[in-house]
Amino acid sequence: AMAKALSGDTLYWWALAAEVVAFVLVAWFFFIRRWLKQQAIDRVVGPVDATIAPERLTGGGTLLGKIRFTPRQTCMIKEISWTVRGTERCRSGSGTSETTHEHEFFQKPGQCAANGRAIAGQAQLFDFACPIPEGAPFSMALGSNDLIWCAELRLHVDSCPVWSERFDFLVVPSPASGQLRP
Repeated sequence: AMAKALSGDTLYWWALAAEVVAFVLVAWFFFIRRWLKQQAIDRVVGPVDATIAPERLTGGGTLLGKIRFTPRQTCMIKEISWTVRGTERCRSGSGTSETTHEHEFFQKPGQCAANGRAIAGQAQLFDFACPIPEGAPFSMALGSNDLIWCAELRLHVDSCPVWSERFDFLVVPSPASGQLRP
């Protein structure tokens, strides 16, 4: 029996099929990994409810946050922490030569709890407050330049992946400052 030679079109379709299969496998891997992490957190800690307020504040204001959960199992809390950041992000160039530069102009870390014990079925509530400096740069989103303010909340429980969530918020001019246009 004589082996049939593969044509250029056939090779193209086989290569395309291999790329699609590889992409699906990689996407599936990341989806399963994220799902397993969430299942591990839910099994021990249960659903985590985290909030910040207000979502718009002026320099000199205070950002407030809460983390609430009711553990399904008794667990050791290694740390519950928060970090408020102000970051300037600039993009230059275009296409394949586009570059992003970031400069963190404000960072304030804090801790709500450390080395504690959470009893199964007992609701846990942790608060934080972070003052934003007077005269803090205002949030902005221009085409290639952004000033971004965010708060990241983290819950680290023994024998469990770290839960974290990021919240963006806006720092705006004060109406009394005269910097707002009607």
